[in-house]
Amino acid sequence: MPSTALSSSVRAVPAAPPVALQEGGDPAPSWLDTARLRADTGFTPAWDLDPAVADYVAWLRSGHHR
Repeated sequence: MPSTALSSSVRAVPAAPPVALQEGGDPAPSWLDTARLRADTGFTPAWDLDPAVADYVAWLRSGHHR
């Protein structure tokens, strides 16, 4: 079952083709974990998943390409 954040992000792109996601089991790669950076420096991400996806989709729709 997809996470709530991912589910709401997918709704932000209603015309997007479906994406086949692997079933869970393995944790996210460690390079995606910001816990050590946060502990060492006080880093806080500027974007949550939903606003980041919405911003990226708006950027693509404005004529930019990946």
